[in-house]
This record gives sequence, C-alpha cells and structure tokens, in this order.
Amino acid sequence: MSAQFIGQSKLMPPSPTIRELAKACGLSRSTVSAVLRNQPGFADSTRKRVQETARTLGYRPDPRVRELTEYLSTKKRRGEAVPLLWLHGEEGKNDWENLPWLRHFFAGARAGAAAQGYRLDPYWVREPGLSPESIRREWDTRGIRGCVVGKTASFLTVPQEMLTHRAVVQVHGAPEPERPYHRVHADFAGNLRLAMHELLACGFSRVLLCHQEGVLKETVGAYGAAYRQVCAENGIPSTEPLVYHAQAVSTGEVRRRLSSVYESFRPQALLCSDRRIREWLPPGAEVTLVHLNLAEDVSGWWGIDPRHEDIGRAAVDLLIGQLQRNETGEVSIPLEVLVPGRWVGE
Repeated sequence: MSAQFIGQSKLMPPSPTIRELAKACGLSRSTVSAVLRNQPGFADSTRKRVQETARTLGYRPDPRVRELTEYLSTKKRRGEAVPLLWLHGEEGKNDWENLPWLRHFFAGARAGAAAQGYRLDPYWVREPGLSPESIRREWDTRGIRGCVVGKTASFLTVPQEMLTHRAVVQVHGAPEPERPYHRVHADFAGNLRLAMHELLACGFSRVLLCHQEGVLKETVGAYGAAYRQVCAENGIPSTEPLVYHAQAVSTGEVRRRLSSVYESFRPQALLCSDRRIREWLPPGAEVTLVHLNLAEDVSGWWGIDPRHEDIGRAAVDLLIGQLQRNETGEVSIPLEVLVPGRWVGE
C-alpha cells in the first residue's frame, strides 16, 4: 500500500505554496491570492501573469482552504449572503414576472442559491443608461462573481468583458457558439419521446408536431429528430413538423398551413409549445392537444412538465460549483445539463 502511494506521489509533484507562486510572479502573496480568487481591481496583464505562472508550476488550490476563505468572505459582508445575478432582457423590466416558465426558473434558482448561502438578484440588462463601465463599477462594488443568464437575456446585450472574470451558466436559451458557457435546460429530445410513448400507450397513432421557429433554434432540432425517430421505431405514420415564424401568426399564415396539414394528415394528437394553437385549428377539428412546456397558462392540458424550478436549481448548483473551482469566463469544455420532464395526463 505504501509503495503504491509513493509511486503516485512521484507522478503528481506537490503543489507550490502561495508564497512560492508569489515569488515566481514577482508579486505579493495578497495580490496573487486575490487574483486566483478572481477579485476585481487587477490589470489583465497581472491576471495573465499569475495564471500562466500557476499553470507552469502546477499550482493546485486546496479546496478546504477555498471553502474556508469563501465562508469568511461571506461573514465579512455583515452576515449577508454572497450575491449572484439572474440576467434577464425582456422589453419591460418586470415583464419576466408575467412569463410563468421564466418565473419558475427564477424561483427554483433563488431557492437553490439561498440553501447554499447565496442570494440571487434579478438584473435587467436593458436598463437605460447602462454601459460597460457602469456595469463594471456596480458589479465590482457589489462583489458579483457569478451570473445565471436567463433565456431572454441575449448574450448580445451583455458586454463580453463583464463575464470574462465571472462564473456563468446559461439557462434554457439557444446555444451561443461564440460564447461557450455551461448550459442547463430541459431534456427536449427525452421529453418529446416521453410524450410520444404516452400517446402511443393511449392508442394515438397519428401525431403532428407543430412549433415556432424559435423553438427549433432553442432545441437545436431535438424535437423534430426525436419525433421522426419514435415514428420510425414504432412503424406509425409521420409528416414533416409544422414550423412557423412568429410573424406568420398575425398574417393568418399559421392558421392556413395548420388547416392544410390537418386535412391531409388527419392527426389524432398535436404536440405543440404554444397555447394559441387551439385558436388556429379548423372548425370542428377533433384532435388532442399536448403541450411540451406546461405551466399555469395551459393548466388542464396533457403534456410535459419540464420541471422549471428544478432547472433553475440545477443552474445555480452548476454555477456555485464553478465558483468553488475558481472557474470563470468561457470554458474549454462546456457542460450541458439535461433535466428530464414529467408526463401530465390520464
């Protein structure tokens, strides 16, 4: 046993101390320690110097020391919880409170943060007068080290430099190839398969999938792929999913297309994520509506409960894990956490 331990020690040399790392950087221990904890107020050149030296020397922070430091820094803030931000970008500052699914995302995330000693505050990225400099000053003053980016807070509205030295997790929105951050969202493909299998068990064999183009982007085509796969596996008829633009709603195009598909395919059930679909069906249509994103606005429907609050909690868990690992900014290997939904029906 001791020989094995010695052999492992040779493979992983001891990590240098903060004192040794500071000496190699030509900086004070307090500066090096603060930079490694992503504290604000240091030049990018200083951060780069410390980080590169730490990698070269093989510096590995002691997680027990980090937990103690985090705890002590929390106590120093007059007993207040460590602040985190929920970034949202609706047209109106409080519009998000009228969106049931988004409201539940936030509720779950806030509860998860509070359970771990953090406080999650909503932050409207469209606030008039905001600038990169004003955001920097405010976030530095408040000690903001982590952000959850909500679906409606497009990365385009958040200055990239504000996220460089902070932990970031994206919730539910479409992936941004140029901004690789961890993401947490519903298991779109798994939820679609669950709904299809439940419908098949109820005797439905002709199912139509209908959703907005934005959903196609957000799910990266997962709904359509899962729909075709289940139909092929079970030998049931299928048709191309009806995908429509948001602008097509006001022109009546969606109503016309849906009527045409209904007459030609005669679906027994219709999978959707838009409660207005009921209004667009042709008169007298006999079809069971199934919603893939259930919330209060579609209570009484069959469908999938995506567990919005659990998605929010998972996002905060991932974010706090990043903070504890001192992982900030873009990540080399973005993680994607899929939260499975639950079937609601007979």
